[in-house]
Amino acid sequence: MSLVPDCGGLVEQLAIAIPAALLRSPAATDPCQPLIPIGKLIEAFPTDVRIVVMVDDACATEAQAWLDRLDLNAQIQLSPLNPSANAITSPWIQDGFHVKAPDPTVGRNQRYLAVSGDGPARHLARLTAAEVVAMGFHLDGGNQLVGSDFRLIGYSEIERIDAVRRLDHRPVSLFGYRVDDLGATAQPAGRIALSRSAATCPSPMHQFGYHIDQFVTLTGLYKNGRPLLVVGQPVPSDTPSPIVSTASRCLDASAIFLEEQGFAILRNPVAFAITPDTNKRQPRLYNNAIVENDIRVGQERPIVWLPQFSDFDALGDIDEANVNLWESLGFRIERVFGWTHLASRCGALRCISKVLLRKPSRELDTKNTHIA
Repeated sequence: MSLVPDCGGLVEQLAIAIPAALLRSPAATDPCQPLIPIGKLIEAFPTDVRIVVMVDDACATEAQAWLDRLDLNAQIQLSPLNPSANAITSPWIQDGFHVKAPDPTVGRNQRYLAVSGDGPARHLARLTAAEVVAMGFHLDGGNQLVGSDFRLIGYSEIERIDAVRRLDHRPVSLFGYRVDDLGATAQPAGRIALSRSAATCPSPMHQFGYHIDQFVTLTGLYKNGRPLLVVGQPVPSDTPSPIVSTASRCLDASAIFLEEQGFAILRNPVAFAITPDTNKRQPRLYNNAIVENDIRVGQERPIVWLPQFSDFDALGDIDEANVNLWESLGFRIERVFGWTHLASRCGALRCISKVLLRKPSRELDTKNTHIA
């Protein structure tokens, strides 16, 4: 059985977990209202997508009232957790467990790989007739991106890389940077096998950011036979900042290492702006997106659900630049606004959701897609 990929077939089912603290509405004067972007994400999915919304049982009434106020298209299943299960303590469901796709050839349902005691994973398993398999170590879902024929893992997982490799048959590459590459400019490099051993990676190395999905997006496309990644390029949103300069150097060096491992790289602008609740400069995570490569009935292009920030910050130009980049790759963009409300928590729409099922890809000819 293979892990559900982050690109490829159409999204059929996904899960969202909402802690009680978010359902107890903050004061109207509070600058951050986290339910706004979560609701806009739910509203952005079409009618043939099933969304499981998990909440603690004590908050089921508030959750239903909130859902009733949304303009819904997708099929929504509100599913309260039994009080005996672990409470939902975080909205970042992406990190809690990993999903292996069902294998009808051997009559096997989905598998959820979770650390022992993960309440949402076990609740979902009962709901979807999946099997829960306990993992002997924890790997945040945000620190792994799964492609069609590769996986990309954050370098901070290097100490357990052998266990990470055993999770799936796809060869593993790493997201990180060499200190020696700081200040260098990424140049095209010859393809290196994606199964390059972590032991051969030069040292010292580091990873920028908490998770790989903050600054890297899989496109499902190929350029000259190389998997195409969109990698963030920090830009100031107002005044120059040493935080932006440091982030730029680290992500430039990370792009160099990705190219050496055989990837093609396209850079997208990522604003570093002051958050309204903490008054700290944080990135706006345009790379934290959901991608499809097949085309839905009635559509002409595959879809990318892209977080947007200009309804709160003065970031309209950067919103547009990211939309234009994905449109140039042949995608239709579902703009999902409101993510400044969660910017201080360093997450966006991929972090807040977990794709449980994708329809098998119709094998569109993405490997021969020419990206100028």
